[in-house]
Amino acid sequence: MRQKNNTIWIKMNKQFSGIALLLFMVVNFSTAQNPLTLYHLENIPQSLTINPAMVPDSKFFIGFPVFNSVYTGVNFELTSSDFIQEHNGKYITLTNADFDYGKLYDKIGKAAGFSSYQTLTPVLFGFKLKKGFFTFGWTEKVSESLSVPKDFFKILDKGLPEGSEFDFSKLGADAKYYRELSFGYAFKPMEKLQVGVSAKFLQGLAALKTDVDELSLTTGVDEWIMNIHGSTDISGPVYVSYDEYGVPSFDSIPDDIGDLVINFSNPGFSFDFGAVYDVNEKMQLSASLTDVGMIFWGGDDLNTFYANGEYVYTGIDVNNDNVDSLDNAWDDLMDSIKTNVDFTHGSDNFVTGLGPKLYLGARYTLNDYFSFGAVSRTVFSKYDFRQDFNLSANFNVKRILTTSLNYSVSINGANALGAGFGVKIWPVQLYVAMDYVPLKVYKNITVEDDDEPDNPTEISIVPANLKNFSVMFGLNLMFGSGDKDSSSIPSGNTASSKKKNNSGKKKKK
Repeated sequence: MRQKNNTIWIKMNKQFSGIALLLFMVVNFSTAQNPLTLYHLENIPQSLTINPAMVPDSKFFIGFPVFNSVYTGVNFELTSSDFIQEHNGKYITLTNADFDYGKLYDKIGKAAGFSSYQTLTPVLFGFKLKKGFFTFGWTEKVSESLSVPKDFFKILDKGLPEGSEFDFSKLGADAKYYRELSFGYAFKPMEKLQVGVSAKFLQGLAALKTDVDELSLTTGVDEWIMNIHGSTDISGPVYVSYDEYGVPSFDSIPDDIGDLVINFSNPGFSFDFGAVYDVNEKMQLSASLTDVGMIFWGGDDLNTFYANGEYVYTGIDVNNDNVDSLDNAWDDLMDSIKTNVDFTHGSDNFVTGLGPKLYLGARYTLNDYFSFGAVSRTVFSKYDFRQDFNLSANFNVKRILTTSLNYSVSINGANALGAGFGVKIWPVQLYVAMDYVPLKVYKNITVEDDDEPDNPTEISIVPANLKNFSVMFGLNLMFGSGDKDSSSIPSGNTASSKKKNNSGKKKKK
């Protein structure tokens, strides 16, 4: 029995190792939140997406059609570099007996999270009213996230010894494509305080969501027990087929998906709240809570897949010297699991959240040109949260040039420099904001192989260590200044506008 299990385990270990390496090395290059650098750039209208109280110093602005805001970001708690360690002057992978899994577990926690995020804003504009500032935006958003449980790596580490229990219930995936129409308003309830709110109407276009209640494996002397209870929800124009056991597979996406972009069956809503408080002429505090909301998925393009059951594995006969025999045994095992687990299909409505984000910021203005900033960002997810801190030094020349050089620290992530700038040549404004800029593009290493110690493998990691990265850029047209009359409200992230207002009041006196 043990020899049979060991033989199967050897095959499983190699397959899981290959899948793990492929997953993280491929996902590492996929194309998540707006850059923290944007928080420090003065007079950039897109700052409203982080804090709706940070209106620009302008009577009227309009984003350049389609290209006023293009954003892509990625955040991974593990990358391909985490699967390669240096040991006694040599590089080894997670399949090597000397690989230190303790370092890997410290970074994972309960589950390793991976996410990417992309947005495109075709329309964005705003204008000053008598007592406030109104904005409107239309944005297309795509997000993907994956959660890999810690016990998955324990199998790679320890194998499947007798008397072990593995919990894979933290396994999860979430992806959605939706449209956002936002209506924002900012005003000053008191002299030193400016607040803003943005109400967003959401149009869900496609989504995938997993919900795993139980996914476990218990190993014993004579039998292994696997329990599975969970479901996967999909909303989108996909063709689904089923094998003889009722296990679904996705054959293709229809050629004509024009109905996708005008699908109004999945409504949603969300809110952003923000505030900026001027402690004095030098110090400014700010806070915001964004993406508080959800999308309700319904309509005709729903598919819900359920898997429920318990499978007891008592061993299978294999010939260790015959590869075909091992392959057949593996196929028989998979067929046996499919037979004992109940796979069903439905079309249930479901709900997805957006992942709320909490920002806390502070800015100290040294003079008309230099300021220093600090920002904390907390992103809430289903099983965990992500925490980033950022410190910046900023240089500004009136309303013409704004720049920021900053350093970000991500808990269980990467620490790296960020940079951004905005330049305005009346009335055109160009801006770029980046976080976690990779300073090292690639790294060549030689990896030792336990099976072939005399034949090491040369590989290149590109980029060398990318865990977090985000970039946003775009063009705006800005007209007038909101500081020319007393009824205007100063920009929530522009220190110079405060000084102009104060100086104007003194002259009137």
